[in-house]
Amino acid sequence: MNAARRADIVIIEQASAALYIYPLIAMRMLGIARWKLAFWGHGAQFNRKKPQPLRDAWKKFWTSKVDHWFAYTDLSAQTVRDCGFPADKITVVQNSIDIQELQEVHRSLSEKEIAKHFDELFGESRRDSHRVGVFCARLTRLKWVPFLLKSLEIIHRRHPDFRMIIIGDGSEADRVRDFCESSSWCRWVGAVHGIERVHYLAQADVFLNPGMTGLSILDAFAVGIPFATTDCRIHSPEIAYLKNGVNGIMSEPTEAAFAAAVSELIQSDDLAAIKRNALKDGKQYTIEGMTRNFVAGLMKALGS
Repeated sequence: MNAARRADIVIIEQASAALYIYPLIAMRMLGIARWKLAFWGHGAQFNRKKPQPLRDAWKKFWTSKVDHWFAYTDLSAQTVRDCGFPADKITVVQNSIDIQELQEVHRSLSEKEIAKHFDELFGESRRDSHRVGVFCARLTRLKWVPFLLKSLEIIHRRHPDFRMIIIGDGSEADRVRDFCESSSWCRWVGAVHGIERVHYLAQADVFLNPGMTGLSILDAFAVGIPFATTDCRIHSPEIAYLKNGVNGIMSEPTEAAFAAAVSELIQSDDLAAIKRNALKDGKQYTIEGMTRNFVAGLMKALGS
């Protein structure tokens, strides 16, 4: 609080459960504080399927009680505008992570290295008819792992040359392990971090994540992989980066519909173009761009 008294602007997370935000908002509303107050956040709670009316109403009430908003994505900004907050006081930062190293390592890989790793994974040489999917995230309930595995079975029946790599660990790991032990065309490699992910991502033609989507979409775009998901209604704000049919696909939230959409994509004549679009967008949503957006919004909020 002492630091806030000396500041020109105080930026706080839009977290309803964080009790420290309410004295700050009250001081600003009552004119006690001279500094400006801004929220940084999603605009709403996206990662739950069942509505919680009281919690949502509480969050919505406080959404407009600040001077400026730093919204994660365009989806967050729309959510804030829907709460009655002025559009000219919202900055979209385009939330990102640092994917530059992933991009650089991916560019350095040769076709020979990629082919060698495919052979090490699946014990066979990669043919033109092979298509490879990848999943890279925590293996949690919100990722719809059972849904993913059922969809993979359908895809493989339709396209026997389809291969799958699952990267990650978590509460659903045993389910994934059992599936891969009985499916020689699917490999689970456990948790892989940092640039080591590139060697697996580089194999893929599509990134499959039917459940909650967050910043993993940028891992896909970093190496030019189309992102495939469903309209599951529990996505984080970064789902705004997905352009259906342009840099990825979004299907209805059923295994049959998802499998059909992915099968169509990997056999489509447009696959190469969609990969190029994904790679192009990977250069748009960067930590450098996010920083520039934040600084511009900060100056605007201060009236500079």
